[in-house]
Amino acid sequence: MKRTAAEYSRLLALLDEVLDLPEESRAAWVDELPEADADIAPTLRRMLARTAHETTEIDELQGRIAVAVLEAAARPDAACLRSGDLIGPYELVREIGRGGMGFVWLAKRADGAFKRSVALKLPYAAWTGRLAERMSRERDILAGLEHPNIARFYDAGIDTLGRPFMAMEYVEGQAIDVYCRERQLSLRDQLGLVLKVAKAVAFAHSKLVVHRDLKPANMMVTGEGEVRLLDFGIAKLIEGDSGGAPETQFAGRLLTPHYASPEQIRGAAIGTATDVYSLAVVTYELLTGTRPYRLKRQNAAELAEAIAETDPPNASAVAHDAVLRRQLRGDLDSILNKAMKKNPSDRYGSVEAFSNDLQRYLNGEAVLARPDGAAYRLRKLAGRHRLALSAACVIVLALSAATSVSLMQAGEAKRQAARATATKEFLLRVFRANDPRIATDKPRSEITARELLDVSASRIEKEFAGQPDLQIELLGLTADMYDTMSEEKQYAAAQKRRIELARAYYGANDPIVIQGLLSEADGACQRQDYNKVQRLLDETDVALRSSGQDHGLLRANWLRTRARMLSSMGGRQEESRHTLDQALALYEEVAPRSNDYAAALSLASLDQTERGDNRQAARFLVRALEVAQAAPGRDDSMIADFLYNLARNQERLGEFSAAEATYARAEKQARETYGVRNAVYWIALAYHARLLHQRGQRERADALFANMLAVIPKDWSTNGNDKWARETYAECLTAEGRAREAIPLLEESQQYFLSHFRSDFTVREVRRKLADAYDQVGRTAEAGTLLQAARDESIAKDAPASPWVMRMRERRARFLLDHSQPRDPDFAAADAELHVVLEKAGDRPLLEVALAHSDLSRIAAARRDTLLALRESNEALAALARVQGIYDVRVQPQLWLVHSAQLLRSGDAAAAGEWAAKALQASIAYDAPASRAIADAQSAARLADAASIEYALGTASARRIRDMSTGNNERMP
Repeated sequence: MKRTAAEYSRLLALLDEVLDLPEESRAAWVDELPEADADIAPTLRRMLARTAHETTEIDELQGRIAVAVLEAAARPDAACLRSGDLIGPYELVREIGRGGMGFVWLAKRADGAFKRSVALKLPYAAWTGRLAERMSRERDILAGLEHPNIARFYDAGIDTLGRPFMAMEYVEGQAIDVYCRERQLSLRDQLGLVLKVAKAVAFAHSKLVVHRDLKPANMMVTGEGEVRLLDFGIAKLIEGDSGGAPETQFAGRLLTPHYASPEQIRGAAIGTATDVYSLAVVTYELLTGTRPYRLKRQNAAELAEAIAETDPPNASAVAHDAVLRRQLRGDLDSILNKAMKKNPSDRYGSVEAFSNDLQRYLNGEAVLARPDGAAYRLRKLAGRHRLALSAACVIVLALSAATSVSLMQAGEAKRQAARATATKEFLLRVFRANDPRIATDKPRSEITARELLDVSASRIEKEFAGQPDLQIELLGLTADMYDTMSEEKQYAAAQKRRIELARAYYGANDPIVIQGLLSEADGACQRQDYNKVQRLLDETDVALRSSGQDHGLLRANWLRTRARMLSSMGGRQEESRHTLDQALALYEEVAPRSNDYAAALSLASLDQTERGDNRQAARFLVRALEVAQAAPGRDDSMIADFLYNLARNQERLGEFSAAEATYARAEKQARETYGVRNAVYWIALAYHARLLHQRGQRERADALFANMLAVIPKDWSTNGNDKWARETYAECLTAEGRAREAIPLLEESQQYFLSHFRSDFTVREVRRKLADAYDQVGRTAEAGTLLQAARDESIAKDAPASPWVMRMRERRARFLLDHSQPRDPDFAAADAELHVVLEKAGDRPLLEVALAHSDLSRIAAARRDTLLALRESNEALAALARVQGIYDVRVQPQLWLVHSAQLLRSGDAAAAGEWAAKALQASIAYDAPASRAIADAQSAARLADAASIEYALGTASARRIRDMSTGNNERMP
């Protein structure tokens, strides 16, 4: 009997529900179905019987019913989809796939908003209830997963006919296994693709999402060799959301058995280790051309049993030729075996750890995975006989340790006591130099802490001659004290001498030497002396490898320094992120409570900020704070840094009250730790004051800025922090219309940063700020030159879709628009630049999107397209409403005045007057009395009033009134 689409849909829903029940309860559940489902019950029983006895795969069975739904829905009496049909704003081009949920069509925007193809997902028309939740869930998950190796989510909605749709990036390519097979890729190239997939999976895990259905069909490779991970439809959140929403329960049934993990087969808890297992199975298949499990009967029951109970053969044992077998034997066998352990806790702890071991193999380094030798078997034995073996081990270890400890304790205790006494005496002598009983040629009250330290440091080698270990230790203590005082030259000198002594007494591979060279590399990185950084990294790399220190804290520090260098160099961000991932994994393993680990987490936070993921950046900083506060050698300056960086991320997330509270904590921490004349304190004040100023709270901001300016030492020469703090103040002065006061501070800042090798980003930002100030006072040519340079450098150094690039592009476009006419080349250049901004920004809620639409509104008005001008202005206001993070509230009246002008052109003088009045009120509150923003708002209000009079009294009379009120000198915002 042919069923209707609705009947098939009901059958599928019932099957989905009954399969969630324990097997022994299913028959009774079907027997108790209501009378309305009596005709479906026999079919349901047959399906359950087949599932139990013929072992047909569950997902295949559901897929067959879904096809039946499709066939039923496609009969002549049901609506069919055709090329050219409109679904929401999308026009269907051709069908590119169909599956258990519905169709996938290639489509394009019908309204011309964007010129890109999308993969449009459309569920079967007859699907209702819990099945539709899968599509909703995929939409919610994908909206939070923006990564170059994950197919991007664009849009979702319901069209006018009630049909739901979801638009995703259209990936034109091949499944990873097909791609590798057809191109006959080498083992190295295949592993390169796997590493790209691993990056995407690791990113999803960082967002607390487990994919749960990793298989070749979900890993598409483009013609350029780039990987896109697809189909998060059955993904699972590792944690519930803030509201405590429960995890989906039906999704556990959806899997692809050949790639499913043992815990999925058993119905056990699922976590990140599930994806580690599935990715390893895919890797195994790519490298060998076969799946891990050889089956006799080829049915699901046998497959499930094999996955849950049987260890697969080594990959090298099933390879098809001798060369490949040699390549796989040893390290790769060990890596894949570890990743496919039955017990999730025996696998790699993360996808990053798995991919890091693959990378070690490719680099020719020792891998962390080891063959299942005696140690592994002993551990398994210990799991079965824990009590007996534990007691035996305790006895053996106690007997072994007692002998060595008794021989060492006495001598070591004496050495430690002597060193402690010497260190105490040194510190006492530092402060004894200020003892009034000791003669000196300088008044005691005028001796600074640095001078006291200088005197004492110079005596170290003389007073502790013959005690190299003490000399080295005290030089390290001295360097730390200089570092605390921000005395960079003295710090460098003490460090250099310490390294020389350690190299002479202990050898080139001593940890003190290696760490000292890494600290020197960090300093060179800050100065952008990348040749020196690379030389020091090469030297320490050899030392770590040759001395057996390749898997410890020093190697983690080496990786962190290298990641920092790569992140500062153009075009190497991906390499930097991979290196930093390696560092974080190693820190977590060898030094999870160290300040070094906290510093690496902070670096990861900065990377997430640059990628636009402020939520993840904040998570990294919170974790960094936890580690730093629990570190045995707690560094309060580091904690203060983390606090004001966390506050900045809270700003970007729109959590302004939280940001203010965190800034206050940072200020308190710095004040109590270093005092008010230290840079850590007044940098926190600068950030806090800027937040208040951008929120329109000028008086509170001015008070904080005044406090900051008062405590910055006039003779500060240690670094450029004083220039940056004053630059921040100057930026706020310009924003409120006081550019003439700001220009000297900004010029000083630019000159300093250009001559002191600060980062490209720092230079670009001060150029942008100085250009704003020059533009405001009429120094147009200089402003244009600076904006062009900042824009070009940003495009060269940053990612194309970076918010920083968007900012530079939009600002330059606005400048060109302000200083050109519709027929000028600069006018057309501004138009093109703004469209690039919108294309690259996509659907992100960026301030630059709002500004770009407002600029395009002005362009449309200049070209006398009133309807388009008003539409673009409305788009600008809507985009501004979507921006949740921090932005200067002075943007609001700027956009309101543009909107007022477009309303006036469209003939709505009353509404234009309301927007102009609103802008005037805001500018009076936010800006200096003589600011151009207030003058512009006053002019717009007068124009709107004159237009209202014109409509009331007639054109000629009103025009005379308008000319008198404006002096015939209209200025369109």
